[in-house]
Amino acid sequence: TVLDAFHVVKLGGQVVDEVRRRVQQDTLGHRGRAGDPLYGIRRTLQIGAEHLTERQVRRLNAKLEAGDPHHEVTLAWHCYQKLRAVYHARPETGRRLVAEILAAFPSCPIPEIARLGR
Repeated sequence: TVLDAFHVVKLGGQVVDEVRRRVQQDTLGHRGRAGDPLYGIRRTLQIGAEHLTERQVRRLNAKLEAGDPHHEVTLAWHCYQKLRAVYHARPETGRRLVAEILAAFPSCPIPEIARLGR
């Protein structure tokens, strides 16, 4: 089976955004507005961890701590980073990562991640 890197990573990014929007709606009762912690990092969540500066990492961690009470967005972001890592890894490591993803994502407690795994 061949997975198109562009489309798979795009789907992963969409899942992170869906989780962010749902958590924001549940905690604040409205969609993103200026000043909302999760709304302020919506673009940063789409960047690969290897491309983040120290300042961006500190800001990302602070905003996730402030706006993600049950760590759902944090978990979704880590899943997205793992999905991205498949395409940057050597073939044997990539196969192992894909096997881990296919085993873990469908049973994830976050519905958007479970849907992506299926």
